[in-house]
Amino acid sequence: MKLKLEEMFVSIQGESFATCGIKKPFGAGILTLFIRTYGCNFNCKYCDTGYSTKAEVQNKTQSDLSVEDIVKNVVNLINAN
Repeated sequence: MKLKLEEMFVSIQGESFATCGIKKPFGAGILTLFIRTYGCNFNCKYCDTGYSTKAEVQNKTQSDLSVEDIVKNVVNLINAN
């Protein structure tokens, strides 16, 4: 199985219950690993990630990776941080 991967990166979680309308905090300020995919066909009205629905608009960061390769990249990112 392969996933359409846009990017993977480590950053500080910036969203919290105050910015998302959720009644309890879920990690704002916590070091977080983000895995972003592209090519979604749901077309949710609330989606704020335009590239995720436009599979035909490819850039140099997009690739199709197996789950095993993604796990290897996650381990490398964790070890680097």
